[in-house]
Amino acid sequence: MQKPSLPNFTCQLHIDYVHNTNKFRWDKGNYNLLNEFLDNINWGDTLDPLHCSVDTMWEKFKFIMIGGMNKYIPKSIQNETGTRKKISPIYEAVTCSST
Repeated sequence: MQKPSLPNFTCQLHIDYVHNTNKFRWDKGNYNLLNEFLDNINWGDTLDPLHCSVDTMWEKFKFIMIGGMNKYIPKSIQNETGTRKKISPIYEAVTCSST
């Protein structure tokens, strides 16, 4: 009796190292304002199942949530020396609009 043959897989993976990445400072977020921001959304109209697919509703929810996170949770960036530099949402808005 022969043993069953097993498939042989080869997986090549290439990951680019990212030097500078913005990271949310979860401990510094203004969650009260984020909650107010989300409370002011008319979710019934925004996520109306009669006019939107589940995929569309997910994209709308994600867009709103990420917008609120960017507005009310500051970010920091890891620079070349390995130290973190804090970036507040207001500073980021000013520097992005001036370019």
